[in-house]
Amino acid sequence: MGKQLNVNIPTPFLHPLFFKESGQEFELHDESLETLVDLPFIYDIAHCLSIETNKPWEEREQTVAYLLSRWFESKNLLRELFGNRRRNEAKPIMSTNIAAFIMALNWTNKKPVTTLTNWKDALGTLEIKPVNCLERLEYIINSPDHYHSYLQLVELFEELNKQYQLSIMKEKSSLRT
Repeated sequence: MGKQLNVNIPTPFLHPLFFKESGQEFELHDESLETLVDLPFIYDIAHCLSIETNKPWEEREQTVAYLLSRWFESKNLLRELFGNRRRNEAKPIMSTNIAAFIMALNWTNKKPVTTLTNWKDALGTLEIKPVNCLERLEYIINSPDHYHSYLQLVELFEELNKQYQLSIMKEKSSLRT
């Protein structure tokens, strides 16, 4: 049912927090929302490589809502890990959730992620984003295994969720008029 993809991760996506090497093999299950978390940025990378597949940023009501719900499930685990000073165990979960935040942020704005190496410039152009998003996200990306990064990510997700919900309501309201 899935598409087997052998891809070289494009240079704009080679960020050490998310991808360590260029050549990777992925199996895409277009019908599964779990792919969004299991293979972060894969649809954005496929789009960058002109591979025809789902475009989650065009289905944001479903995909962003899914990313937000997965975050709300994993934040308690992260709180427990940091509470028990298990930073090394928390780091990969933080990395996955940082990726989820970046995807949710872009997709809330109906845009694919186009770069991870130049993410500040790319995110700086987005209309919908939390206050001081770039500065806070930079801190989180530079220190993903710190408790304060977790706290900042909690706040960013909460703020993004509010802005996402508001944008959905505005969109539905404008369709009615």
